[in-house]
Amino acid sequence: MSGGKADLLERLERLLSVGFQVSTAPSGAKVQLAGMYYLTKALRAAKAARLLMGQGLLLEAFLVVRTLYNSTVDFLWLCQDLEARAERFYNSTAVSIEELFKQHKALGGNVLPATEFHAELNRHHFRQVHSDFQDRRGKIRKEWTPGSIRSRAESLAKANSDLKVLADSYDWLYGTLSDYEHSAPYLAFQYLSFEERTVRGVFSDVTHWDVARRIGNLLDVFIGLTVRQAIALEILTGESLGELGTV
Repeated sequence: MSGGKADLLERLERLLSVGFQVSTAPSGAKVQLAGMYYLTKALRAAKAARLLMGQGLLLEAFLVVRTLYNSTVDFLWLCQDLEARAERFYNSTAVSIEELFKQHKALGGNVLPATEFHAELNRHHFRQVHSDFQDRRGKIRKEWTPGSIRSRAESLAKANSDLKVLADSYDWLYGTLSDYEHSAPYLAFQYLSFEERTVRGVFSDVTHWDVARRIGNLLDVFIGLTVRQAIALEILTGESLGELGTV
């Protein structure tokens, strides 16, 4: 990622840190919630990847890019049917909060009266929407989106040829990098060195500029798609961007 783009991301981070007034329209506030969440997450991922690359942790930086890919696909998928999917996004927060609250109590965690009060308010919302997030056995699904990440990426590519990169990059991002995520045994030879009958842990990758360049290119693509969508939703506007420039 070039210095100019890195500086733009830092200025975007400052802008989001200042924040915006919450929309007075319920549907607008839900869109704003989803958009601000995905945009903030994207900027944090870019920062994390840059920091990891600076420490020679290219493999770990790739894992962050995989996470960023997932959030980019979900955000753009949400925007295909904006109000309905923003509503689903919002409803999923009520379901997840209730599930986390149950887990906390089951583990014997202390609950303050104020927390119990807010949990009960959320429970009312949960009861209205939880059936939309159940699987065939009645169990709550952790994923708020239906289907697979592949199907969502492919639907985006079919609807907009500019998003073909999302479908095209699925296999190696979710195939190869899933091995890193799930600690495939063959990767031992990338995390360990064997010399003179001694095995050692490797804690900094030799700089492979082609790998670093690929990470930087992917960050540019996924951040660019996310920021442009935030502008299209007017979460970021020409007025608020000011001197930030274009993405």
